[in-house]
Amino acid sequence: MNRERSAKFLVVFQLLILGLFVARAAAKPQQPLPRPTAGQLAWENAGLGIFFHYDLQVGYPNYRTTSSWASHHAPFLSRTVPDTNQWLRLAKAMQARYAVYVCKHNSGYMFFQSGAYPFGLRQSLWGGGKADMVRRFVNSCHKYGIQPGLYCSLATNNYMAVRNNLIHNGKGGTLAGQTAYAQICQRMETDLWSHYGPLFYCWFDGGTLPVAQGGPNLVPLVKKFQPDMVCFQGPPGVPGGLTRWIGNEAGQAPYPCWETVARYNQPGAGDPNGRIWEPAEVDISILKNDHWFWHPGRANPLLTLHKLVDIYYHSIGRGCNLIINAPINPYGRIAKTVQRRLAAFGREIRRRFAHPLAEASGRGGQIVITFPQATTINNVMIMERISRGQRVRQYQVQGRIAGHWVVLCQGSSIGHERLERFKAVKVKAVRLQILSAVKTALIRRFAVYDVAR
Repeated sequence: MNRERSAKFLVVFQLLILGLFVARAAAKPQQPLPRPTAGQLAWENAGLGIFFHYDLQVGYPNYRTTSSWASHHAPFLSRTVPDTNQWLRLAKAMQARYAVYVCKHNSGYMFFQSGAYPFGLRQSLWGGGKADMVRRFVNSCHKYGIQPGLYCSLATNNYMAVRNNLIHNGKGGTLAGQTAYAQICQRMETDLWSHYGPLFYCWFDGGTLPVAQGGPNLVPLVKKFQPDMVCFQGPPGVPGGLTRWIGNEAGQAPYPCWETVARYNQPGAGDPNGRIWEPAEVDISILKNDHWFWHPGRANPLLTLHKLVDIYYHSIGRGCNLIINAPINPYGRIAKTVQRRLAAFGREIRRRFAHPLAEASGRGGQIVITFPQATTINNVMIMERISRGQRVRQYQVQGRIAGHWVVLCQGSSIGHERLERFKAVKVKAVRLQILSAVKTALIRRFAVYDVAR
């Protein structure tokens, strides 16, 4: 009898311990969702950007990267002064909110004032060695209300014989040589980040080499000179946060595409369970076949307006930013054909999305929009309040047709913005149903459109 009582007591005791363990586990606070920095949030709200590519081969197709060449020539020297105001007027017409100027591409030529090494405008006869394209660009950005960004690739530098961030064309060299190049990179970026005021964005095409592997120590410089700047493929630890490459130059983001990743600078679709907030950017050139630079004497065919609109749906419409390249010709300007195409693109985006039929916001599992009479719709825009994290995992958009709710479209990732287009239907009401979310869904905007073809 005593053994039976002891056994029962032991069972009850074990159940009590188990209950306490479960209760403590249930009471344990959930791990907070990753959230964007203030800089990342501003960058995502900007949405559409424009690139300006220029390097030596545009003005001088047979250039040689030597100091003697640089001392006697300068891009634009025998042609005309570059018109950065024209560039930024086009940015405005295209509806871009930020612009990125390629001030140091693969040749290594620096289109700004720097003493990092003797291959740039400081060695040029143009402007008596005092010309500064970055200064012109930033001033034009301020004039037209466009946020300024700079592209300065460290991964490739023909003048310094660097490939994939390694000296001697990527084959590696001495530790002293790699250390010297790291110091050159730090000097170059210091000149860019300390002389032109606050910068919105910085492009590190090809990423940066970790400090432990001989790369430049850039994080302290960003913290000192540009603490709010967002960096594309930059070093982890910059206070403004990073953005990532979508993984192709075809203008196509995969779907679903998430705001978070499992590791820094992870290209592609992201990871809904990732703990790092690192939104994606889709980069595309207006020139066909992924050509980033203007080719003098060639046709330079452009993407069609229809293709650009399709890219918009498959980039911004899938939660990414979109940046479109407008190459600079040998005269320091953007060709009229490019101007017309990108301005038409801006007008078309404004025509489609500037005036919704109706819109709403809310939280929880459902948002309903009703119409006084049957109304034709064929597009919807959904935006999460991503300042609180990306929460939605599954949704449906339904239309009220002949007294019944009919599914018009459905998906998983929303994030900053989701655009859906479908066959035109007449509805008395439309509703957004959140089928799954990791926390209470926070919908910043649910807008409905009738986009005429």
